[in-house]
Amino acid sequence: MAWFNSYLSNRSFQVKIGDGLSEVHKLVFGVPQGSVLGPLLFSCYTQPLAKIMSDHSLSAHLFADDTQNWRAFKLTSLSSLPGVVGRVEVCLREVRQWMGVNKLKLNDLKTEFLLLMSQFQKHLRPDNVSIKIGDAIIVPTSSARNLGFIFDHQMSFHKHISQVVSAGHFHLRKIASIKKYIPSDLLTTLVHAFITSRLDFCNALYYGLPSYEIDRLQKLQNQAARLVTNTKKRDHITPVLRELHWLPVQARIIFKILTFAFRAVRGTGPAYLRLPVVQSRRQTRAGAAPQLTYVMSRTKSAGDRAYSVSAPRLWNDLPVHLRSHTELASFKRSLKTHLFTLFYK
Repeated sequence: MAWFNSYLSNRSFQVKIGDGLSEVHKLVFGVPQGSVLGPLLFSCYTQPLAKIMSDHSLSAHLFADDTQNWRAFKLTSLSSLPGVVGRVEVCLREVRQWMGVNKLKLNDLKTEFLLLMSQFQKHLRPDNVSIKIGDAIIVPTSSARNLGFIFDHQMSFHKHISQVVSAGHFHLRKIASIKKYIPSDLLTTLVHAFITSRLDFCNALYYGLPSYEIDRLQKLQNQAARLVTNTKKRDHITPVLRELHWLPVQARIIFKILTFAFRAVRGTGPAYLRLPVVQSRRQTRAGAAPQLTYVMSRTKSAGDRAYSVSAPRLWNDLPVHLRSHTELASFKRSLKTHLFTLFYK
């Protein structure tokens, strides 16, 4: 307690603009900016917000400088929407009041309101719905960024994929301009740092998307492979990817989901990734290779893409020797070999 007291007490700050420096002022609120403990202590400080949202039947995610809340409901008709919007407005009024009492400020105009719904419910999409926060009127947006990933109102991720492809092509051109000055191993490292990392970021969300969306990402990976290997544009790309030992984009998506499933089965992942394991009374050779409880979905375009549906389906389709692994590192090696063989028959 004395250490925390020393950490948070007797701090001061100055503001510098050009060559001008302000007087020293005492810092009586907040945590040191850029510190390791700062986000943790701020999350502890704002924890009561989760209780306020829970009291209004809203779920929440609390981050260091951002708060998200949501509610899932069946939109059978537009008459069910005003009640949900009203509940959200009452909750946000309490949140705004709590933040004012606790020396925090809710930026009303930076608040985003995203209404997620199926593409088959276009006829139910309202035109005049809005949420009032303070003096600001927030209307639904077509897309919003969540931890660097762009979600659109139909969960098609078309806008996010467009951004990934655009940024990937930009970096490919930059890397190509210095290609002749760097060794091949450094060239591969740059491609992984600026291209492959973008393809793999949150790629589990791409599962079940139409093939034309995945093909846009695959073309970016193909161009990266041609750059690394000096392959001509008209040459077939599959042997190049096989030579580089790169899994195609679709296989990388499956690899990510199955990695989550492994951690769920072995109990090493976070609680929200846990999945029910099939309980068997018989002792068989496959007993060390557990299966996950399969969940049926009602829609192919949205339900089959859910983690609770896709992970058990992909996991149960794995060979027994893969599901028997107990170490994550060995499972990843065997899984990559399995997917490599499957996609490059």
